[in-house]
Amino acid sequence: MIVRNIIFIHILFFLAILVFPSFLGAGELTGTARNLPDGGRRIEFPASSAIDFVNLPPDDTDVFGPERRGRAVIVRSAHSTTVCRLNEPYDDAFRIRLNEPSSDWLEIVPLVSVPSETGSGTTGYLFISGLDPSIHNLENELADLSRSILEFQQANRCFSCHLTLPLAWAATVAEFHCLETPRPVLASIAAHLITLQQADGSFAVPEHPEYGIVSPTLAAAGALTYLKKFCYDLDVIPTQEKAVEFLAGHSSTGDVPQFDFSFPPLFIGKPFAARLFLDTLTSLRTSDREYAAPADSRLASLSAKAESVLNAPEDGVNKEIWRHFSISMAGEPSEPVVATESVSILTKAVSSLAGERDPELLALCEGVLRERGLVFEAGTIPSPDAGDHKRRIWRLYQALYRLSADR
Repeated sequence: MIVRNIIFIHILFFLAILVFPSFLGAGELTGTARNLPDGGRRIEFPASSAIDFVNLPPDDTDVFGPERRGRAVIVRSAHSTTVCRLNEPYDDAFRIRLNEPSSDWLEIVPLVSVPSETGSGTTGYLFISGLDPSIHNLENELADLSRSILEFQQANRCFSCHLTLPLAWAATVAEFHCLETPRPVLASIAAHLITLQQADGSFAVPEHPEYGIVSPTLAAAGALTYLKKFCYDLDVIPTQEKAVEFLAGHSSTGDVPQFDFSFPPLFIGKPFAARLFLDTLTSLRTSDREYAAPADSRLASLSAKAESVLNAPEDGVNKEIWRHFSISMAGEPSEPVVATESVSILTKAVSSLAGERDPELLALCEGVLRERGLVFEAGTIPSPDAGDHKRRIWRLYQALYRLSADR
């Protein structure tokens, strides 16, 4: 007889976090369960979900029957089939990692079981972890782009600043929204980037002098500022310090360094150079490392000069973007609030940018406003070809900012 009931998936969530820490962005899945004619269970969810993880006690009577202990199971969903065995006879659970992009059902079928010890009872509860398929797709896109950028860097001895910097920003936004991020790959990107630093502290590319020396150094320092959080065993600070020393010595007007190679529409203009320099300085000033008073005083002086550039009374979308640009890291609203005139300038800019021509500006304007809780209608960056990494990164950046604020 088929038994129908509602499964209550109760296992302590911290157990799954201990086993798979990346599931902080996922949640419990519940659904209607029934027995399969040949043994096992089928769970049907109210909506399609990307299924990441199943925790199953080996003495679950619904799956293995009374007084039986499972040794191996088959887990099936719409697009995957996984066989899992207990690593040791005394293991307390099957811990099954899935990569199901979207399924509205899951079947757990006993493959091998043995009689359980007399008097033994169920040691836990079935736990299924999953999330909205659209979130799963964003995580996969971030992981794929990260791998591609790392492979490009390693093959070309060029860190591709117009890709690495926005990738670091996108990864930071994803982390803020509790999505799974490819931390080891991002740390490898940072590590490889560090190997490209020259003895003078710059990130010049000897094979391509046309790229300048200040522009790649500003971009590299800015990228490391955001990649640093993904590096557990890598000290990024010495690299940042050397870059700052180099940049401070190449400030043509005595305030902030300026680009000596432009890559429109992003890598252009004094405000963006000041933004990258200030972000790096702020990262150093707020790090855990102890600084001597003279060094801290110099960092403060350089920061004040960069801030003065950003706060200079000049109009234009470019200035407004970088004046108010920030990416949440602490989970608190950005301050100060964007002034009314800035909102008007940026909103008009977003409305006028098609995204086909300038995906960076479209995504950046929207990100600046959404950082401050200002929601508005804007065009979506068109879906690019798989090889168009730049447009893919900015489309991802835009999609991440459109996630619900409570994630």
